[in-house]
Amino acid sequence: MLVYYAHSPALITRLQEFGAASRETIFMGTWMVSGGLLLIILYFVSKRFSGDSDEHSDADEDEDKPGPDVIHIVPPN
Repeated sequence: MLVYYAHSPALITRLQEFGAASRETIFMGTWMVSGGLLLIILYFVSKRFSGDSDEHSDADEDEDKPGPDVIHIVPPN
């Protein structure tokens, strides 16, 4: 780290203690993590309560198809 020294006494310093810097960082990190978790929870809640669900529509399509469930693959000649 490069530090400049001035001979005149400075009443206002721009240096910050390690404890103060780490408190700001942990505070911001806590808000970001809690906000991310809130967004994930809201996403799953909205998917749960939405009227169109992928699982139910696939099950209904399979019941309407007549015929066997087995697929036969024949290699070309």
